[in-house]
Amino acid sequence: MKTRTIRLISTQDGDLPAIVRIEAGRKVALYAVREVPSQFGGRGFLVREVKDHAETYSVHCGTPRLCDCFGHLRHGRCKHVSGLQALIDTGRI
Repeated sequence: MKTRTIRLISTQDGDLPAIVRIEAGRKVALYAVREVPSQFGGRGFLVREVKDHAETYSVHCGTPRLCDCFGHLRHGRCKHVSGLQALIDTGRI
């Protein structure tokens, strides 16, 4: 499994999303993250890589942990869920 790290660059402020930096192996990407209400309890987020034509993923941190990205759909885990859960667990978001 690739080593993954996440760093909070800026917090969500009103209409401006939070920005996080995720490293997964050699790939480094910035993501805009907006917290949204969750229908399942826990916490919900919309996550979009900061680049042209990027998809927006719906992420749920809680029980169950879910993301609609290809990695999570294929493997049952992904950098979006694990990264955001790490930020929640450390009180950063």
